[in-house]
Amino acid sequence: MQEPRGTHVPVLLERTLELLAPALARPTRVGPRVHVDATLGLGGHAEAVLAAHPDVVLVGLDRDTEALAASRQRLARF
Repeated sequence: MQEPRGTHVPVLLERTLELLAPALARPTRVGPRVHVDATLGLGGHAEAVLAAHPDVVLVGLDRDTEALAASRQRLARF
């Protein structure tokens, strides 16, 4: 997949995963855990979160329709 603006490199990816891990790994009594990415962009962080926590439901938001299309394609396997 060609990304719309060249190669996207997620910033602080490992630290983000480290900080989110306690909440995303914690069992819930009422349903699946939900992760909201309000700056989805090209989906780099979302992809890493879903790879590390495949049972999490992702809600991705972004105003950039090209970025949403690219991230939809990138995250299709999840």
